Amino acid sequence: SAAAFRALGYQIARATVVDLQGMAHAALGRTGTALRLLRDALDIFHRLGDPVNAAFAVEAIAALFAAAGEMERAARWLAGAEAVRERHDVEPYPLFGYDRTVASVRSALEAAVL
Repeated sequence: SAAAFRALGYQIARATVVDLQGMAHAALGRTGTALRLLRDALDIFHRLGDPVNAAFAVEAIAALFAAAGEMERAARWLAGAEAVRERHDVEPYPLFGYDRTVASVRSALEAAVL
């Protein structure tokens, strides 16, 4: 569990467990819990200097905001993920449907402008 890894000082394992818990809650439709866990994981990945997993966590958060219809928030998180990926040469995480998320956010924001 994340608590066990925390007690042992294994921060990367703790972050990974918290990240996976966030993904599980997202899959079950528990968006609030998923966001909290993913943000916690992001914080740990950032403190550990792990840009790959940090970018993946940011993408997952963006996808959750997009799915909830919060397109402006999703766009800001997607921009953050893109900045991390460009800086550290990280590819999008294939399971999150990054291109689909970007397309839906872009389409919704363009429609809002019209």
